[in-house]
Amino acid sequence: MQISNVLKISITLSLLLILTLVNVVFAEGETGKTVGYKHLGAGLAMGLAGLGAGIGLGIAGAAASSSSVERPELFSRYIVYLALAEAVAIYGLVVALMILMM
Repeated sequence: MQISNVLKISITLSLLLILTLVNVVFAEGETGKTVGYKHLGAGLAMGLAGLGAGIGLGIAGAAASSSSVERPELFSRYIVYLALAEAVAIYGLVVALMILMM
């Protein structure tokens, strides 16, 4: 039995939302609502950036592997596109850290 991609994405987003809300509840009990919302924003920034980077890497990686079979001399150019997709996750991490440092 094969699970569709939509179901996998919805399960991943549901788990991300549950973990983020649990983090907000525990942080709110310690120091107040603003810390909870900071953690919510940082978690969403990192989670959605990671999700976007994962989807981008999947698409770019599939295209790079199939096109490198046809023209292996251009493999180094294909790696650049993978690095650009991974940079999205790094930007999400930077934004999450900036939110938490405020």
